[in-house]
Amino acid sequence: MSSPKISFDDLYSDDKARALTIFLLWTNDFLDGFGIEDVTVDADMAYSYVSNLRKEDFPANGGFDAASPFKKAAGIYVWLHALNPFKTAIPTDIIGPDLAKFSYFAASAVGYNLIKCCLHKATLKKENKDDPSLNEIVILENPITISKHYFADLVEASEAITPAVHFKGFSLLFESLIYQNNAVSYPRVL
Repeated sequence: MSSPKISFDDLYSDDKARALTIFLLWTNDFLDGFGIEDVTVDADMAYSYVSNLRKEDFPANGGFDAASPFKKAAGIYVWLHALNPFKTAIPTDIIGPDLAKFSYFAASAVGYNLIKCCLHKATLKKENKDDPSLNEIVILENPITISKHYFADLVEASEAITPAVHFKGFSLLFESLIYQNNAVSYPRVL
């Protein structure tokens, strides 16, 4: 199933009311695609979520404006788990008993698919510190994909996320997934 379109610009917008509207509409369409129609979303928590994404102290060298798409993806994912605006459990008959036991499953499913959509066709600035004339801008042509087993492990690993502790680790995870699906990684030297 293909997810509705959404971008980093939509979620990280300075217009928080617009970001909230886009987030809620996208989430509704995404969940409807799985036959999940009655999920309650706490509007205040959802607003707090979009408000926390783009802050003065965005944890990237150079702040938000210099952030890689991986760091933006990590922000989306960790803040969604930290604030988890989803107040309805996803039915076991849809996701199975192994995943239904996680009260934050909706945050994981929505979060992963948000970052999958935002990373697909995103722009990556690759810097060459030895020769800046070799710097390049790369479009991330291929979306990230993972197995069902990997997704189940991702859900389990997403328990009790706090942005201050987990931001960097999830940034590295999303960077690795992009490198697996696109020929854009830096040379491996270690």
